[in-house]
Amino acid sequence: MVAAVSPIQKVPYGVLDARDKFEEFLRNVCDVHRCAPCLTHQAIVFVHKRVTPSKGQRDVYLPIVVGVDKTEHLRRLHATLGRELVRFYDASDLRIRSTKTAVRMRSMERNLLKRKQDFMTTKWYRIITKKRIDGELRKACVAILSNLSDYLDDTRELDEARTTLMDDMAHNAVFKRLMEALGLEEHTTAKGMDVESVTKVIEHVERELETYSVNSSTVVSAVLGGVVGSVLGILVSFAIGFLH
Repeated sequence: MVAAVSPIQKVPYGVLDARDKFEEFLRNVCDVHRCAPCLTHQAIVFVHKRVTPSKGQRDVYLPIVVGVDKTEHLRRLHATLGRELVRFYDASDLRIRSTKTAVRMRSMERNLLKRKQDFMTTKWYRIITKKRIDGELRKACVAILSNLSDYLDDTRELDEARTTLMDDMAHNAVFKRLMEALGLEEHTTAKGMDVESVTKVIEHVERELETYSVNSSTVVSAVLGGVVGSVLGILVSFAIGFLH
């Protein structure tokens, strides 16, 4: 938590400086992971008298309790919001992670379809090239399925986290006001992914590869059978001629 005393009409820019200095300090002792959103412009503001928020104002105003000093106000606020905000940021992190996975899968799916086109347009007699692309396609399918599994795990956890946050909001009025000011949906809703479409693309590519594998095996077997039969025929003819 970072706090600053400031006139109600002004934004406490010193909070930004304090946050950046604290983050710089943390980087010297550990790995820092920054997760949206920044609460600088959706702050908890303690005021001496009731304030009517202006249109578009997203701060949450709380009254100062007479006889309680600033430090105690912050301590009470931390006790009120600390645990809930940890869960909120965990959910926000899950949203970012699942969204990145969804974007990555879209890129991987496009590349897969492009390589499939290369595979289909490669002439049958370019066996080495066909085999190389075949291997690339199989690896790409496995990679996409792995990412899909991660995406489904993250979105499931995110749904559970959102349910918990909604329950927190129902039992904590201050937290509810803060989440409404922040926009809970914006920060805890993952980018949509058409899982069924991705699965169908993978199945289609795998069927094409399996068909090619079976056909290739049949052709190779036929060629080997013809070669072996010809060689045996020659050997038998040579043996008969030798015996005569």
